[in-house]
Amino acid sequence: MNELELKPCPLCGGPGLYRSALRRWVKCTAPNCEMQDVTVKRWQSRPIEDALTARIAELESEVRRLEADNARLRAVIERAACTLARGRMAGVDPGEWAWMAEQDLVRAVNCQRQEALGLEVQP
Repeated sequence: MNELELKPCPLCGGPGLYRSALRRWVKCTAPNCEMQDVTVKRWQSRPIEDALTARIAELESEVRRLEADNARLRAVIERAACTLARGRMAGVDPGEWAWMAEQDLVRAVNCQRQEALGLEVQP
C-alpha cells in the first residue's frame, strides 16, 4: 500500500479522507464514527494486524515446507515398499503369486511397469 492510499478506519472500517493539503491529518467519513483529525501515522498504524499478517506468512511458509517434506517421505516409503514387494516376489514362483498378499503383488507389478517405462516410481 503506498503512502497516499489510506487503510480503512481503524475504529469502524469506514473510508478515510485526508483533512489537510499536506496529507498529515485524516478523518473517517462514516457517519457517527469518532475517528476525526487523526495523524496519518496513527491512522495507518495497525501493530496487531501487522503482527498477525507476519505470523500468517510464517505459518504458510512452514506448511509449504512440511508439504514438501511429506511428499519426499511418501516417495521414500513407496520406494521401500516396492523394494519389499519385489523381494517377496523374487523367491516365489509366478504360479504361486495367488498366495501372496494382493497389495504386495499389485505394488510389485506396478513398480516393475514404471521402471520398465523408465518412469520414477510414484507413490
